[in-house]
Amino acid sequence: MMLNQTTVVKQLETLWGYESDLATAEQDSRQKQARIERLEKAVKELRDALAELEEAARCVQAGYWAKESIDLERRKARIALKNTEDT
Repeated sequence: MMLNQTTVVKQLETLWGYESDLATAEQDSRQKQARIERLEKAVKELRDALAELEEAARCVQAGYWAKESIDLERRKARIALKNTEDT
């Protein structure tokens, strides 16, 4: 069987096209994987920031409760002092 030069050239061009398509697909895949990794990192950073905010909110709430408790004790002390002064 004799190979036709035009046919061989066309087959080689087709193979080069497939190779180029494969290289493009591999590059796209790497870019998508890199994007996925960046997004996963961003989600983790957001979760960490949210956890810090939740902890800060708990501290603020605990501080508010502590202040309310101190204020209540001061009011009780003032009332007790006033009661002792009245007697």
